[in-house]
Amino acid sequence: MEHIYDIHTHIFPQKIAARGVENIGKFYGLQMRCDGTGESLGNLLVPGMKCVISSASLKEDTMSIGNDFLLGFAKRNENFIPFSSFFPFCSVLDAAHELERCKKLGTKGVKMHPDFQQYYLDDPHAVEIYRVCAELELPVMFHVGDRRYDYSSPRRTLNVAEKLPDLKIIAAHMCGYSVWDEAEKYLIGTNVYTETSDSLDNMEPGALADMIRRHGVDKVMFGSDFPIISPADEYERFKNVPLTDEEKTKILTQNAEKLLDL
Repeated sequence: MEHIYDIHTHIFPQKIAARGVENIGKFYGLQMRCDGTGESLGNLLVPGMKCVISSASLKEDTMSIGNDFLLGFAKRNENFIPFSSFFPFCSVLDAAHELERCKKLGTKGVKMHPDFQQYYLDDPHAVEIYRVCAELELPVMFHVGDRRYDYSSPRRTLNVAEKLPDLKIIAAHMCGYSVWDEAEKYLIGTNVYTETSDSLDNMEPGALADMIRRHGVDKVMFGSDFPIISPADEYERFKNVPLTDEEKTKILTQNAEKLLDL
């Protein structure tokens, strides 16, 4: 069976999942549709779907604990692919040790959320840690964009892409959640990868198809942003985007397999 990949989901341990989902809902002013556990996510997949699971590290002393939860959950569940994270204010050496450890244990990439982690995406200290990610050949997915903040702007994402051309960047949310005008200005058409999460809520299907083609279909993947929405529901909506079958296969399957060496 040809797999479908949801490149953008978040899960939490059961004892903190309710609080995690509540915090996300409050941060974005959204009504959350799912409970945030890996068990729930597993029940919301379409046949053949595999998910990247992630959670941004908010504290240095829980960085390894959070990564171990994701690595362990993925090891026990073949439909999940782990991304790890690092605390952006820890030392470069500590971050490097953690990323090296996670890669040996099977992580396929790194997830960072500058708005939650409250650091500027192109901060020089963080750039040195991204350099380690590039050396380890770990793609980095950044949450990109929010009209309320400048932490994760498309412009700052472009700064990193220009400083580290060997770093594989996934600029989430079609390169700019809620700031797609800035995404068009700074990132659409560049060499960064992106994914579709949250764009279907905010764009007409035809406009999204046009944006995908302007960026380059080979650099776009499918994402749901669970627990904000169910992967199965998002997949049904994605099927209505007016793209060719070949284009959809690249977005749903081939691009993720190539980028993450699956």
